[in-house]
Amino acid sequence: MATGREHMMSISRFSFRNGWLVALAAVAVGLLLLPGLSHSQQPSKEKQIAELEKQLKDLQKKLDSLKNESTSAPNASRPIGMADIEAWHSIRNATLSSDGQWFAHRAGPGNGNDEVIVHQTKGDKEYRFPAGQSGFGQLVFSHNCKWLAFSTNAPRSEPGAAAPGSAVGKKTVLLNLETGKKVEFDAVRYFGFAGEASTHLALHKLAGAAPATAPAGGKGPAQQPAVPTPTSGGTDLVLYELATGNELTLGNVADFAFDKKGHWLAMTIDTRDQANNALQLRNMSTAALVSLDSGKASYQHLSWTEKGDGLLVLKGTEDKAYDGKIYSIVGFTEFDGSSPKKTVYDPHADATFPTGMAISPNRTPMWTDDRSAITFGIHALKKKEEKAAAKKDAGADEFQVKGGKGGGKKRRQGRRWHWRFER
Repeated sequence: MATGREHMMSISRFSFRNGWLVALAAVAVGLLLLPGLSHSQQPSKEKQIAELEKQLKDLQKKLDSLKNESTSAPNASRPIGMADIEAWHSIRNATLSSDGQWFAHRAGPGNGNDEVIVHQTKGDKEYRFPAGQSGFGQLVFSHNCKWLAFSTNAPRSEPGAAAPGSAVGKKTVLLNLETGKKVEFDAVRYFGFAGEASTHLALHKLAGAAPATAPAGGKGPAQQPAVPTPTSGGTDLVLYELATGNELTLGNVADFAFDKKGHWLAMTIDTRDQANNALQLRNMSTAALVSLDSGKASYQHLSWTEKGDGLLVLKGTEDKAYDGKIYSIVGFTEFDGSSPKKTVYDPHADATFPTGMAISPNRTPMWTDDRSAITFGIHALKKKEEKAAAKKDAGADEFQVKGGKGGGKKRRQGRRWHWRFER
């Protein structure tokens, strides 16, 4: 029994010793592996550090960008300058054809060159034309909506360049809306279609240039001093027939107006000697031309009634006693007969007309709707000596004021103004 107990104790001591040895070996192996494990984890930490440093750099860049935006924001919201205003594009002279099928307008900057744009309202057809220097101008459809006429100016070379003169490079363009074909006319002051008939386009030309003189240096005939000659307010009026393209030129026309239907063309004639001035009427169907009134007078402010059954004009004559012209009114009705009925209103022959007053040339006379009366403006008559006195009275006055060294006096120029003084 003792031997058996000792054997068991020896086994137990062996097991304990072996377990302790195993544990000790495991610790030794761990100690040997620990430096290697730590060394293997080192690259992972460096990579993490590098990634964090990169993220910090990106965040710093974003922060700097936000700071720059906040500091530059006040400079971005600057006041609007003249260059900005002149560069703004806008639409002008918008007009619609009477049948609503065409729309036309001008478009461009405030200081630059315009463009005329014409397009269908229910189709894809569109026309574009350069219109030169920006501004306003005529843009008119014919009543039958087959034609468009518009004016163009000379182009501005660059935004800062001086604008060309109003007559330099000015053109009038006639456009066939169906085919897109255009015809250009030079030096036109005003134009208009022949009412509802739309058979002609009337083009009132600008006054012609003066004759050229010999160049400096002695070449060419010697030039004599110019002799003053009476001026004329009349220029050529060109009637362009839309169907054929034929042109008819009528001379010395100061003003013109078609009636609503386009059957009649009224014209005032203004010649150099004033002796052949007249009010003329042209039948657009038969081309017959008649003189309704004539004399050494000026005719102005043509006015048709809305229906085209009445015509009025102011007739001015010289009076040596008064400043400016003295006007009467000449009217016509009943154009269906062989000759229109003529009506003349002269204030001198009307005892009820206000004393010291006259018909004003600044307002167009008009028939009432039933053509039983005429409306017009009046103004005060002014004698020539009264005008001279008014100019003298409106001149510079002298005032004595203290000033200068030694208490001397000096003059100060001043002006007095009155509402009746001419400006």
